[in-house]
Amino acid sequence: MKKTLNIFSIITSIFIVLGALFKFMHWPGAGLMLMLSMGFLSIGFIPVYAKSKINALNGWKIKFAVGLGWFCISLLNLSILFKIMHWPFASGMIVLSMGIFALFFIPAYSIHKMRHSENGAEKIMNISGGISISIIILGLLFKITHWPGASMLLLFGVLLLLTLCLPFLLRSYKNDINKRSDALVRFTFISVLVTTLLAFLFNNASRMFMNSFALTQENIEASSNNINIRNANILASLEKNNSAFQKAKKARELSNDLYNYISDLKSHLIGTVEGISKEEADSLAPADITNKDNYDITTRALIGELESPREGSFSAIELKNKIAVFREDILSMLNEKERAEADKTIGLSLEDTFEPQDGLGMVKWEIHTFYNVPISGVLNTLSQIQNNVRMAENDVMNSLRYQIATTEITETSK
Repeated sequence: MKKTLNIFSIITSIFIVLGALFKFMHWPGAGLMLMLSMGFLSIGFIPVYAKSKINALNGWKIKFAVGLGWFCISLLNLSILFKIMHWPFASGMIVLSMGIFALFFIPAYSIHKMRHSENGAEKIMNISGGISISIIILGLLFKITHWPGASMLLLFGVLLLLTLCLPFLLRSYKNDINKRSDALVRFTFISVLVTTLLAFLFNNASRMFMNSFALTQENIEASSNNINIRNANILASLEKNNSAFQKAKKARELSNDLYNYISDLKSHLIGTVEGISKEEADSLAPADITNKDNYDITTRALIGELESPREGSFSAIELKNKIAVFREDILSMLNEKERAEADKTIGLSLEDTFEPQDGLGMVKWEIHTFYNVPISGVLNTLSQIQNNVRMAENDVMNSLRYQIATTEITETSK
């Protein structure tokens, strides 16, 4: 039985690594490999392995505690699979598994180890280790879910682990060189320490990456402002020709309506993510957003549930409909030849996207554009749409100016 479990664990691990590689490289088959391997790990391997470990324990309390711990590990693995596959309930499963593991399993197991400790040093090691590991896991949970206080929990947990638990752990090894701490305690200790270190490293890397988004957004907004100034100058130059001026004025009104709506949408998203008022969000620079990597709140605000995206005020579907109306109205103001060319270059495409690597097939524009995208990426996309709106307005302005110039040349030649 043990040999069979080891073989299956190796095979499962290989398929998880291959699935992750295929996912990273956007190769087909990634979703299937991850679904089969991680599904088997959670539903098949972990329960069987946990049962063999639980049967070796004495007392129903510790059996229940260890069983609860293995259940949380299995559920967490499933939640990661659900998150990768964009299935519903992933966030709830992560909160449930990590919450139970930190608040029930770790304390119960630490108390059990403390009661069976041979000296005071081991007791302090087990209790301080259990408390610090629980705090670190809660910090990671808060970080994943973008709840406030994550950094403080991680910092306090790591300091407690290093200053109180680690010295007594080393002292325990020193007193008895042949003694080895329980494998689960060592494994949990090392895993949490390494995970925390990686979390800090990735957090710093993520912050640098998100800051680059902020810089790009500022450049896009500066470009939009320049185009807006040019459009205003062109509009002023068309005042002598009432027909052209009225068309240009209409194009500007359409552009302003959509541009201002997107600005309000951006402020709404920033305010929701940062927990501030609209007035504060309006004046907040992209670089000053603290939760640049938050994607849960933006996804809920714009999309809601993947299976049935929400509609209504400040939803991705409402934005999509407004862009579609603007696109149709602005293109109708161009002549046939210009309309055919602008239709390809206007940059306001709302076409669905084919994503074969996840087995999703055709993915709607709003899902492909905004689902599980951090707010920095969302703001970048919205700013780019605003820039395209100004460019579409500019196309109409230039078209009208060219028509007037052509007419004047024709009349002069006569």
